[in-house]
Amino acid sequence: MKAVAFSPDGRLMAGGSGNVSDSGGTVRVWDVRSRKSGVSFSNPSGSVTSLAFSPDGRMLATGSRGGGATGSVRLWDVATGKQVGTPLAGGIAPVTSVAFTPDGDFLAASSASTGSVRQWHVATRQQIA
Repeated sequence: MKAVAFSPDGRLMAGGSGNVSDSGGTVRVWDVRSRKSGVSFSNPSGSVTSLAFSPDGRMLATGSRGGGATGSVRLWDVATGKQVGTPLAGGIAPVTSVAFTPDGDFLAASSASTGSVRQWHVATRQQIA
């Protein structure tokens, strides 16, 4: 695993993996108490380098590093493992961290290699900074 995150209530743990040369990465969600694997989904943009649960635990944000200078920020429904909309516009590469604000209204992503940060309004999916 290259990235891990716990849900806000501590009941779930997500782990992301993959190689830059792969066509995609994988995210798996486990129930912490039972240690049973729940949903699993494929991130088509390469290695999953960062994960963050939304404050309500319903969504998972993934940051990835694709081959070359590509990367993406995606939102996923934790219950179904389905992607929510398209990747967020104005992405940065490679994405090294993602984080929600405590109220879940905004999502930020950063790239250590470029020193850039982007921020989106989650409900409208509009980049704001």
